[in-house]
Amino acid sequence: MRYYKFRAFNGHNIISLIENTIYASELSCLNDPFEGRYCKDERVSLELQEQQKHFDARISRRAVFSLCASEDEEFVFGAIHLWAYYADNHKGFCIEYNDSINSMDDGSSFLKSDYVKYKSSLPDGPNGYCAKTDEKYLYEICGTKSDVWKGEYEYRMYFMKSGLKGIYSKSVSAIYLGCRMFPEHKSFMKDIAEHKGILCYELEQSSTEYRLQIKQ
Repeated sequence: MRYYKFRAFNGHNIISLIENTIYASELSCLNDPFEGRYCKDERVSLELQEQQKHFDARISRRAVFSLCASEDEEFVFGAIHLWAYYADNHKGFCIEYNDSINSMDDGSSFLKSDYVKYKSSLPDGPNGYCAKTDEKYLYEICGTKSDVWKGEYEYRMYFMKSGLKGIYSKSVSAIYLGCRMFPEHKSFMKDIAEHKGILCYELEQSSTEYRLQIKQ
C-alpha cells in the first residue's frame, strides 16, 4: 500500500518534510463542515443529552492526519483533482509514504489508522453515553464522510491530541513535483530529496490522456 499527501509549497510544509514531522488537526478544524456529525435521537432524556454533549466534545477534539491510500502505483498520476485542490493547482508537491508511516517515531498519542468510509447518510451514534461502546461509535463517526468525497481515497491516522508528530525518516518513499511548480522551487525540492536520500520525480502533463507522467 502507498500513502500520499498533497502539499502546497510553503515554509510550513517544507520544514515538516525536512524534520520528519506531520501535523494532526482536530476534527473540528477540517474543511468538511459535516465532520463528526451523526444521527441523533432527539427524544433521549435531558441526562442523556448532557452526556451526549460530552461525547460530541470528544469527537471534536480527536485529532487526525489525512492521507490518500492506494495500491495503484500510478495513483499520483491520475489524481489531477487532488493536485488542483491540495497542492496549490499543481504548483506544489506530493509526498509518497510507505507502511512505516503507521509506526510513529513519537507515538505517545497515536491511536490507530483506518480507511474512511463513504456513505450517502450520516452514521448512527450512541443514544447518550456508554463507556463500553463510545470508542466504537467515535471511530465510526470520525471515519465516515459523504460519498461526494470518495474520489480522495482517504486514510486517517488518529491521535489523542492535535499537534506535530514525529515520523521515521524511512517512511517517505518519494516526492513528486507538480507540473506547474516554479523552476526555483523544483531545484529546492530536488536538493532536499538528494540530502534525504529520497527519490524525486518531476511531473508533466500527458499529451494523449487526462493524467500526469514523469517528465522525460
